[in-house]
Amino acid sequence: MESDDSERQKKLEAGKEKLKLFQKKKTSTGTKKKKKKDRSSTSGSAQSPSPGRERRRRSSSQDRAAAKIANLEAALALEEKVPKQDGEDVEVEEISQADTDRDAPSIASELGSPIPFDAEQEQNSQSGSYVSGSEYTSGEEYSENELKNRTQELEEELTAKKAALKQISRENADLKGKLELMLQDQSGGSVIKDLSRQVEEMRESLQMKQSILQDINKENQDLRAKLEQGEQNKATPNGGQVEELKVNLNAKQKSLDELNKRNEQLEAENVNLKKQLSSPQGVALQSDFSELENLKETLVEKEKALAKLQSENNELTQRLKSSRRR
Repeated sequence: MESDDSERQKKLEAGKEKLKLFQKKKTSTGTKKKKKKDRSSTSGSAQSPSPGRERRRRSSSQDRAAAKIANLEAALALEEKVPKQDGEDVEVEEISQADTDRDAPSIASELGSPIPFDAEQEQNSQSGSYVSGSEYTSGEEYSENELKNRTQELEEELTAKKAALKQISRENADLKGKLELMLQDQSGGSVIKDLSRQVEEMRESLQMKQSILQDINKENQDLRAKLEQGEQNKATPNGGQVEELKVNLNAKQKSLDELNKRNEQLEAENVNLKKQLSSPQGVALQSDFSELENLKETLVEKEKALAKLQSENNELTQRLKSSRRR
């Protein structure tokens, strides 16, 4: 341990001596240059350097000397601050004259020269663009990227439209389910359905009765015309023809009586239905019927919206296909 400390101390002393020698050398070279300058000025030579050139030389040499001194002092200070580790030898790096020359380049050195402005302009004048950091993208690649972005936007819009279509389909299914439940409900929907069926049957029977009455009236008119014609011609008809006419007339009269009875029954049923509708239960049924109509209208509106969204979906699909072809 003591030998290591002594060796380290020796190296530090050697470094300090080198620094002192270098400083002495600097002062001696400065005095020599001054004496040489005095001799050249007294000799009156025509080849003496200009004052500006002499200042540049002096400043460059002073800068190099200052850099060397700074490097030596930094190395010595670093060496003194380095702690000694157990089991390891701490070596002091000897700084030579070549190291100091390399660490302090001259002002006119090409290593420290900046990039010319013309070269920078040439680099910046290249065609294309930079996308996502330093990645270079040409004009064709930029248009392709733009097309891809547009395609992605269309796909996202198409996905949103499909989601809206699914939502509307679910709402339509819910409305249809509610409508079926109302129709199956014994308290309201089934009664409304039964009443609607009775009204339709009554309308059909009335139409049938009206057509039958028209046919009977036509046949009666034909029979009367034939009788009147026979009386005018004073022709005595045969007994068989008279009996046939009587039978037909009686049959028609029976049919007419049956139709009148059926008409009376239907009128009575109509009166009963009106009474039922005017009762509190009928008022409740009317409200259920109005709600049923509202549901039907809502269903129609939803189907219209669904058709509109489907048309927009088809249009977006066509646009997406055309953009991909490009």
